[in-house]
Amino acid sequence: MKNMIFVTTLSLFIFAQPTLSMAKDMKCACYTPAVGGLEAGSKGGYKLKCNETYSQPGVSDVSVHESKAKIKVKKNEQIQSDSDMNMDIRPRDDGNCIWGVIDKVASPDKNYPAKGGSHCTGTGWKTYGKFKLTSSDGNMVAKFGIQTTKKTYGGTIIYGIQNGTKVMVAACLENK
Repeated sequence: MKNMIFVTTLSLFIFAQPTLSMAKDMKCACYTPAVGGLEAGSKGGYKLKCNETYSQPGVSDVSVHESKAKIKVKKNEQIQSDSDMNMDIRPRDDGNCIWGVIDKVASPDKNYPAKGGSHCTGTGWKTYGKFKLTSSDGNMVAKFGIQTTKKTYGGTIIYGIQNGTKVMVAACLENK
């Protein structure tokens, strides 16, 4: 019953978000009980597709990748008690670099680069931190942008509120 209420609330949240992130189609890793609500809640030009699932937040790292970038939310970042979150980002191959990462909540109109500078190894992760979480309909969302050598991606991390705690229900990256 708790998961049903949680997923229903999450569906209402997504329907109320016409500009969830900069992306159109989003490839996501989703918390299994939230999959139906996330995919059914796709609206306003944003289609969330749960390509991967995880059964319990905070147990193992969750990652999503596209052709030129990969994000990872470590297990200790999936359950939040504060107002920001960290994630690891890396390029998908050695011929590609991450040139900039932007917190689209803290700086919605800022251009690249922002955090970090270039990062050009396809096997090494770099931690980017303090992405602000914004509240909407009782849920929390981090929005970000990643500029690589060859493509620019939008993304979002969605946290639902369960028993007063922010629990990650999806990590999404623009599907390009």
